[in-house]
Amino acid sequence: MNYLGDSGADAGTEGEQWLRGRVHDPTSFRMGGVAGHAGLFSTADDLAIYCQMILNGGIYKGARILSPLAVATMTQPHAVSQDGAARGLGWDISTSFSTNRGDLFPLGSFGHTGFTGTSLWIDPASDTFVVFLSNRVHPDGKGDVGPLRGRIASIVAGAITDTLPEKARAEASSAAAELLASVARLNSSATRSANAPAAMPMDAQVLTGIDVL
Repeated sequence: MNYLGDSGADAGTEGEQWLRGRVHDPTSFRMGGVAGHAGLFSTADDLAIYCQMILNGGIYKGARILSPLAVATMTQPHAVSQDGAARGLGWDISTSFSTNRGDLFPLGSFGHTGFTGTSLWIDPASDTFVVFLSNRVHPDGKGDVGPLRGRIASIVAGAITDTLPEKARAEASSAAAELLASVARLNSSATRSANAPAAMPMDAQVLTGIDVL
């Protein structure tokens, strides 16, 4: 896999490996597969259970996995830029990486993507989730499934007929209000940071390596 090396010219023996059951993300690969941003393996069935647990407020088949407040906190939108891009704690909500949301799922839905093209998107308003598993990097590391993920999400959302539009709008309005408040806090902290660069922005807990870079 040539993407595991710095370039095709100096990938070395790593660039010739076929990976099975090992992390494909190059940074995590170089860290031995143990990293906070990549390297988690699962199945569609287990991911479906996880998504349903989140939609249930932290419960699955009567077993409490996460507290309701934990789910609410991790899915609350936090501004990560002054133009309104938003993430939750471990979730993408509305950024340039949110194309897997498609065109119809409202603000207030959230998801996550993986290096090999995998994707989750969860919409509380319609009680729906989309699990998309792929290996876009096979065989040459150059595949792109981003547009396909978005189209599938739009097809799923378009097929939902038992959710009232008012519920979706209410979900979007609530998320938008939280996001606007977060943007205001971020702008306020940025203004203060101009005079005190070492100050920590109020919403900095949701910044990721990608956001910082």
